[in-house]
Amino acid sequence: MKYGIIQDGKLITTTDRRIYGDSLSKELQIEEVETKKVYDEKEKKEINIEETVTKVVEGKPVKFAEIPKNFDQTTQAVYQGDPVDKGDYIECGVIVVDLPEEKGLIFDEPIKEEPVIKK
Repeated sequence: MKYGIIQDGKLITTTDRRIYGDSLSKELQIEEVETKKVYDEKEKKEINIEETVTKVVEGKPVKFAEIPKNFDQTTQAVYQGDPVDKGDYIECGVIVVDLPEEKGLIFDEPIKEEPVIKK
């Protein structure tokens, strides 16, 4: 099971390490840019200061959709869909795309074998 959060439209995950005898890992370290207003004595006005802050947040379970059974890897490609927050969990779907036909490639030509010389 993976746990994660959605940050800036991207899925950030961590793995559940219980299977390795470690404690449950639902926590993720993320970096956020926070803007603070402070009063500047030199300029005698408030200014905005941006600073990067590392936070620890608890992730939600991530459910990944399965690849469809009728998927044909010779004519189609599969991509992970955008993550969607469903409240109690995060869901990632799949996108199946048909590939364009490749022309000019011939694989039916016989392979010429070199004669083996015995001594």
